[in-house]
Amino acid sequence: MELATVTKIMMVEILQKTDDAKGNNANTTKVELQQYNSPHSECEHSCKENENACKYFEEYLKPGFLWTGDEVEPVPLCVICYETLTNESMKPSNLKRHFKSKHKEYEGKPVEFFKNRCKDPQKSQKTIHNVMGGENMKALEASYSVAYLIAKSGAAKVIGETLVKPAAKVMVQVMIGDKASKAIYRVPLSNNTFHRRITDMAENVKQQLLSRVQKRRYYALQGDESTDFVNLSNLLFFVRYNLNNEVHNDILFCQPIPIHTTGEAIFKVINDFIKNSDLDWSHCVGISTDRARAMIGSKNGVVVRIQAVAPEAKSTYCCIHREALATQNMQADLKQVLDEAVKIINFVKGHPLNARLFSQLCDDMGSDYTQLLFHTEVHWISCGKVLNHLFELREELHVFLEETFNLRDRIHDWKWLCKLAYIADTFAHLNNLNLSLQGKLISIFHVQDKVSAMVTKLKQWHKCLSRCELDSFPSLHDLVINSTNELDSDVLQTMKQHLESFQKDLRKYFPEPDSTFEWIRNPFIINVQTLPNNLSASEEKQLLELLQIAS
Repeated sequence: MELATVTKIMMVEILQKTDDAKGNNANTTKVELQQYNSPHSECEHSCKENENACKYFEEYLKPGFLWTGDEVEPVPLCVICYETLTNESMKPSNLKRHFKSKHKEYEGKPVEFFKNRCKDPQKSQKTIHNVMGGENMKALEASYSVAYLIAKSGAAKVIGETLVKPAAKVMVQVMIGDKASKAIYRVPLSNNTFHRRITDMAENVKQQLLSRVQKRRYYALQGDESTDFVNLSNLLFFVRYNLNNEVHNDILFCQPIPIHTTGEAIFKVINDFIKNSDLDWSHCVGISTDRARAMIGSKNGVVVRIQAVAPEAKSTYCCIHREALATQNMQADLKQVLDEAVKIINFVKGHPLNARLFSQLCDDMGSDYTQLLFHTEVHWISCGKVLNHLFELREELHVFLEETFNLRDRIHDWKWLCKLAYIADTFAHLNNLNLSLQGKLISIFHVQDKVSAMVTKLKQWHKCLSRCELDSFPSLHDLVINSTNELDSDVLQTMKQHLESFQKDLRKYFPEPDSTFEWIRNPFIINVQTLPNNLSASEEKQLLELLQIAS
């Protein structure tokens, strides 16, 4: 959602409220003035220490000030010159200073004089409306714009008041002048203000997204449940829908799961959101998840429960997660090398002193890398880079590791290094495949083509290994070329077995594409005798016309 659209919508709402106030001036004045004669001490007029925003009191009308803006963080408005000050200026001393410096000629006027200026429909309301539609609206737009930038950067909201506002004042003062720099203080940038701005924009974007999905004939869902670093289970769901003949993918919601992550608990979170958002389950035609038991359980899984309320929903599995599952089946020798590599990395990275000493050693030796990378099961795509860094820094590790460390000898073990280089190259290829499966324009046909191409590569690499050709594995190739040793036959056989099993695992999770829907990819090659049965007469006519054009 564009910021300009969000800000424009909110400014229109504020102007509408201002127009309503213009038509009902007397009531508005009563609300703002409340009852003038209620007593307040001087200390009550100041901001309380436990509140971030100063409040407006009736006695502020004595120096000629009303309030404008929102009730949570009002700003003082002078009823004589209609100048607005900042919320921080909502103090008797500041208001009196403004009155004496700019409107000394009105000194000694009774309170009724200032009340009458507020009630004058020919002058005051028109001027106040202009102020609201002019400088105040610009300040409001600037406040939303800065809030959007801060939210987008992920910085703390307090930075607006502590850094952005002072920095903007300095820049404007230097480049333009003191008069322009004073206008910066009219932009509300407090912590509470930013919180409200970001909440308003998020709610506005959410309502627009829900409005789009509600008006669509069909939509599909894709979700995943994962535990973050503070052990909080979060459920993230995306929605895919058609808008203006284009497929859109947006984040639908992200909500925590309170206790258990069972299929029943996950479905309850989804179902509550769908019902509270006035979405229709009958319009859901697809659900994509991973292969976790809570998701695909045959009796109590999330998919089964969704299909019970959305009969048209077809279930599919995430292609990237399927690729991750296909890589888990690894030969015992290669799995042992991977586990030992992770132990070496954890020994260096798991101790801050070791990490700093190793970084300094790499820097002194002129290495391309100065740090190892942690390996995590969740971020499995990182395995290629993790092993590549370890392989490139093998000489530095041999110098750094103490002789008492039981895995130190692995660094110069020829067979171990060959297997490590092979695994690093293999996962590097898988990383490229993973990245190619991501993107907004990726369809099921793209996935099938890329996986089929990967299977073809695996077959070709198997043939190359049979001829001892290692060009497809750069790290392994360089290791063998720069060494007097040759690749052992048992290590070569392990690699070939791994390529064979990996081909089968890929086809297990990515079966051969069904030719039934090949006409969707290329309608010009359709066979008239095998037209799809679920097409209407008009759709069949259009396909036949395309066939005639192709011929």
